Amino acid sequence: MWIKLTIPRKVFFLIKLYVTMNKGFHQLSLLFFILLLMGCAGQVAEEQAEPGTWVPNSKLLAQKDKLFELNLSDQGYTTLSDQLGEFTQLEKLNLKGNKLSDLPPVLGNLKNVRRLNLAKNELKELPAVVLEMTGIKELDLRHNKLEKLPEEIKKLSKLHTIYIGNNYFSDIQRVTIREWLPKTKVIISNE
Repeated sequence: MWIKLTIPRKVFFLIKLYVTMNKGFHQLSLLFFILLLMGCAGQVAEEQAEPGTWVPNSKLLAQKDKLFELNLSDQGYTTLSDQLGEFTQLEKLNLKGNKLSDLPPVLGNLKNVRRLNLAKNELKELPAVVLEMTGIKELDLRHNKLEKLPEEIKKLSKLHTIYIGNNYFSDIQRVTIREWLPKTKVIISNE
């Protein structure tokens, strides 16, 4: 794993000035360098994420076994770190309002998730990993680009409410979904 040290502009300018005046970095005293690092210690990033990727920080990772709800809504994420699969105690996962077109397979570890909100993303098909999240009781798929759901949606035996409005389902597909999920409230409203 790479460690990235982010140095504020002021500090960088001071280093550059000191190096220039002393004709080389090797002349920078060890004490000065240690003090400089101590001043920047709070800015060490554990993992450099690609733009648009959600990666949990160390504080969040430290709480992963105590966390029951995670709200990552409206952030514009295009991908999620595999580390999300470590949050096995989650009961509510809100991914609404991002730019997700798929989900990482490790989400299958999240067997305790009861509410999964995937509304307002870029999903063209239901990610297969959702079918592994067998504890889901409420699933929000509104405002995506879905044309159909797989028949395997029946595997979500605890599902009591599914929101599918503002997608590209045909009338036949909507009827089929209701037939596959006779005990589930299928909400088609476009709100």
